[in-house]
Amino acid sequence: METIKLTLKKIGSAISKAKMKAILITVIVCFAAATIYAAAANSYSVKIIADDTEINIITMRDSAEDVLNQANVHINKGDVVDLSDFSSGSKSTITVYRACIITVYDGSEEGVKYPAVGSVERSLSENGIGLNDGDELSCNKEDVVYEGMEIVISRAFPVTVIADGETYNLNMASGTVADALNKAVVTIDDNDIISASLDTALTKGMKIKVTRVTYKERTVDEVLPFTTQKKNNANLYTDQSKTIQKGVNGRQNVTYKDKYVDGKLKESVKINAVVTKAATERILEVGTK
Repeated sequence: METIKLTLKKIGSAISKAKMKAILITVIVCFAAATIYAAAANSYSVKIIADDTEINIITMRDSAEDVLNQANVHINKGDVVDLSDFSSGSKSTITVYRACIITVYDGSEEGVKYPAVGSVERSLSENGIGLNDGDELSCNKEDVVYEGMEIVISRAFPVTVIADGETYNLNMASGTVADALNKAVVTIDDNDIISASLDTALTKGMKIKVTRVTYKERTVDEVLPFTTQKKNNANLYTDQSKTIQKGVNGRQNVTYKDKYVDGKLKESVKINAVVTKAATERILEVGTK
């Protein structure tokens, strides 16, 4: 009997230890889960754009500097860090623009080297290189500069377009007569006359004149004059004549094609005639005696 009591006591003790161990494990697991949840709740994703690559990281760090350090992205002298799309604690973006040296050809065959960073427009502006209306670049203003980049600036020159009583003063850096007309929003019809062909290259001070040529058709009612038939009469003296049949005018519808140059009538060409009333011929006898 005593042996049975001792055995039951040992079993009860073992069960108590197992329960304690289970409880302890449960507490540890819950704590770890809570810690992981808290960390997840405080972490956020950041996309870092630098050196022509994208780096996506999950971070709990607050400052952009710490985030860049975590991603092993180093900032050098002259580099520009764009934080306009960065917000600590929220999904955001950090863009790093690297400082570099570019070569600019500004109306010359010999390029000049300049320090640059960020966009082409920013880099040119920071180096005192202005762009005027009509100037053209070999790249886009929004392009990001890079080491060794070459930028060609084609400076605009004046071109004049004269059409429809208006004068358009344009600034063009290149192109053809057609390009200048397009910029002035001047449309051309097949009959119009242009002072230079559409594929002619533009030059400084060039004047392009557009002469409008239009055609219109019109139909008018006109008199159809009678004709005279002469017959010789030996009974009449040479200074005598005699009407045998009186002539009567007829009527006809005549169609003309009118040519207008810049709104002014320059030429009319008869293209058709339809007789609506025939003329009566006049018969005249003339003396031969």
